[in-house]
Amino acid sequence: MSDPIARRRRRVSASTFGALVAVGLLSACGTAVTGAAVAATGDNGTTDRTTTAAEPTRIAPRTTTPRTTVARPTTAPAGSFDAEVGDCVQLGGDAGAPSIAHAPCGTAAANFKVVEKTGNHLDCVSDADAWYANTRNGSETEAFCLDIDWVAGDCFQTSGDWPTRVDCAAPPADTVRVASISTGTDTSHCASDGGVYSERMIVICIEAV
Repeated sequence: MSDPIARRRRRVSASTFGALVAVGLLSACGTAVTGAAVAATGDNGTTDRTTTAAEPTRIAPRTTTPRTTVARPTTAPAGSFDAEVGDCVQLGGDAGAPSIAHAPCGTAAANFKVVEKTGNHLDCVSDADAWYANTRNGSETEAFCLDIDWVAGDCFQTSGDWPTRVDCAAPPADTVRVASISTGTDTSHCASDGGVYSERMIVICIEAV
């Protein structure tokens, strides 16, 4: 039986965010980091299940030189997961006990979208925000490459273990609004700040709420 593994890719914050950085609205950009999986032993004494997870991604503003920050590996209940490209999911729980479930895109529950499926997370598009993989006996059998479910006009709280879609009319602390989504790599048109998915040439402009 397959089991899931999740990882995130983190991004660096910039001085242009001022106080936003201080309260942790945005954090570091880098690459997915492989951590040691926690294995459960089956009835036959063989290892057949592993599940780990790590923290979610933040968007990179335009003025920062990226640095890599290692996300800590943590464990979650064993299980399997399946989704198709274009499906949205709710990655939740906490870093010690993450959970994943299908969620309608653009709804309060959805925080990530499947943008690619591969046999191994190493084959995910390089600028994906995160990945989630099913494994068997410690080896990945299928990986789901994930981006935050950005929707123009929506708001996200970014200070928790995972980005959370929130009500823009009553935003909690550490909330940003998606100002626009466009094609390209130039963020100079962003009124406040923004980040780029450089391989796929997507610009996300965001603003503090």
